[in-house]
Amino acid sequence: MEIKEQAEGASADNDIEELRKRKMRHDAENLSDAVFNKETRDHLVRAGTEIILAVDSMVPRDKIPSDVKKHFLAAKRETLLLLRALLDAQLGMIRDLQKPVERPADEVEPGLRKIELE
Repeated sequence: MEIKEQAEGASADNDIEELRKRKMRHDAENLSDAVFNKETRDHLVRAGTEIILAVDSMVPRDKIPSDVKKHFLAAKRETLLLLRALLDAQLGMIRDLQKPVERPADEVEPGLRKIELE
Protein backbone atom coordinates (compact mmCIF):
# COMPACT_ATOMS: atom_id res chain seq x y z
CA MET A 1 0.00 0.00 0.00
CA GLU A 2 2.83 2.38 0.87
CA ILE A 3 4.45 1.94 -2.59
CA LYS A 4 1.16 2.78 -4.29
CA GLU A 5 0.81 5.96 -2.20
CA GLN A 6 4.38 6.96 -3.07
CA ALA A 7 3.69 6.35 -6.76
CA GLU A 8 0.54 8.46 -6.60
CA GLY A 9 2.44 11.21 -4.81
CA ALA A 10 5.20 11.12 -7.43
CA SER A 11 2.59 11.25 -10.20
CA ALA A 12 0.93 14.27 -8.59
CA ASP A 13 4.34 15.95 -8.24
CA ASN A 14 5.05 15.29 -11.93
CA ASP A 15 1.66 16.74 -12.89
CA ILE A 16 2.31 19.86 -10.83
CA GLU A 17 5.78 20.20 -12.37
CA GLU A 18 4.34 19.82 -15.87
CA LEU A 19 1.68 22.46 -15.18
CA ARG A 20 4.35 24.78 -13.79
CA LYS A 21 6.46 24.30 -16.93
CA ARG A 22 3.50 25.02 -19.20
CA LYS A 23 2.58 28.14 -17.23
CA MET A 24 6.17 29.37 -17.33
CA ARG A 25 6.35 28.78 -21.08
CA HIS A 26 3.03 30.54 -21.62
CA ASP A 27 4.09 33.51 -19.48
CA ALA A 28 7.44 33.76 -21.28
CA GLU A 29 5.73 33.69 -24.67
CA ASN A 30 3.33 36.45 -23.63
CA LEU A 31 6.16 38.51 -22.21
CA SER A 32 8.27 37.92 -25.29
CA ASP A 33 5.50 38.94 -27.67
CA ALA A 34 4.33 41.95 -25.69
CA VAL A 35 7.56 43.50 -24.48
CA PHE A 36 10.61 42.46 -26.47
CA ASN A 37 11.41 43.05 -30.10
CA LYS A 38 13.46 40.47 -32.02
CA GLU A 39 16.79 42.16 -31.34
CA THR A 40 16.10 42.25 -27.60
CA ARG A 41 15.03 38.60 -27.50
CA ASP A 42 18.17 37.56 -29.38
CA HIS A 43 20.28 39.58 -26.96
CA LEU A 44 18.57 37.96 -23.94
CA VAL A 45 19.25 34.49 -25.30
CA ARG A 46 22.93 35.30 -25.90
CA ALA A 47 23.30 37.03 -22.51
CA GLY A 48 21.56 34.20 -20.65
CA THR A 49 23.81 31.65 -22.30
CA GLU A 50 26.89 33.68 -21.38
CA ILE A 51 25.73 33.97 -17.76
CA ILE A 52 25.24 30.22 -17.48
CA LEU A 53 28.65 29.51 -18.99
CA ALA A 54 30.35 32.11 -16.76
CA VAL A 55 28.76 30.80 -13.56
CA ASP A 56 29.54 27.22 -14.55
CA SER A 57 33.19 28.05 -15.09
CA MET A 58 33.68 30.06 -11.87
CA VAL A 59 31.85 27.84 -9.38
CA PRO A 60 34.12 25.03 -8.10
CA ARG A 61 31.57 22.27 -7.65
CA ASP A 62 33.62 20.33 -5.13
CA LYS A 63 33.95 23.38 -2.83
CA ILE A 64 30.31 24.40 -2.42
CA PRO A 65 27.87 22.87 0.07
CA SER A 66 25.21 20.53 -1.27
CA ASP A 67 22.30 22.87 -0.45
CA VAL A 68 23.99 25.69 -2.40
CA LYS A 69 24.58 23.24 -5.26
CA LYS A 70 20.89 22.38 -5.20
CA HIS A 71 19.88 26.06 -5.46
CA PHE A 72 22.47 26.72 -8.15
CA LEU A 73 21.22 23.83 -10.27
CA ALA A 74 17.62 24.95 -9.78
CA ALA A 75 18.51 28.49 -10.89
CA LYS A 76 20.42 27.15 -13.87
CA ARG A 77 17.46 24.96 -14.81
CA GLU A 78 15.01 27.86 -14.56
CA THR A 79 17.28 30.03 -16.71
CA LEU A 80 17.49 27.33 -19.34
CA LEU A 81 13.71 26.85 -19.26
CA LEU A 82 13.26 30.59 -19.76
CA LEU A 83 15.61 30.57 -22.74
CA ARG A 84 13.83 27.53 -24.17
CA ALA A 85 10.46 29.24 -23.77
CA LEU A 86 11.75 32.36 -25.53
CA LEU A 87 13.13 30.24 -28.36
CA ASP A 88 9.90 28.25 -28.60
CA ALA A 89 7.96 31.51 -28.84
CA GLN A 90 10.25 32.68 -31.65
CA LEU A 91 9.83 29.37 -33.48
CA GLY A 92 6.06 29.59 -33.07
CA MET A 93 6.01 33.05 -34.61
CA ILE A 94 8.11 31.83 -37.53
CA ARG A 95 5.75 28.87 -38.01
CA ASP A 96 2.76 31.21 -37.96
CA LEU A 97 4.36 33.49 -40.56
CA GLN A 98 4.92 30.52 -42.86
CA LYS A 99 1.29 29.43 -42.80
CA PRO A 100 -0.76 30.56 -45.79
CA VAL A 101 -3.46 33.08 -45.02
CA GLU A 102 -6.85 31.51 -45.65
CA ARG A 103 -9.75 33.75 -46.52
CA PRO A 104 -13.37 32.75 -46.09
CA ALA A 105 -15.01 31.72 -49.37
CA ASP A 106 -17.67 34.43 -49.05
CA GLU A 107 -15.17 37.25 -48.44
CA VAL A 108 -15.18 39.88 -51.17
CA GLU A 109 -11.73 40.83 -52.39
CA PRO A 110 -11.21 44.61 -52.31
CA GLY A 111 -10.40 46.51 -55.49
CA LEU A 112 -11.85 46.91 -58.94
CA ARG A 113 -14.16 44.25 -60.35
CA LYS A 114 -15.74 43.81 -63.71
CA ILE A 115 -19.52 43.92 -63.52
CA GLU A 116 -21.55 42.38 -66.32
CA LEU A 117 -24.55 44.47 -67.38
CA GLU A 118 -27.48 43.26 -69.45
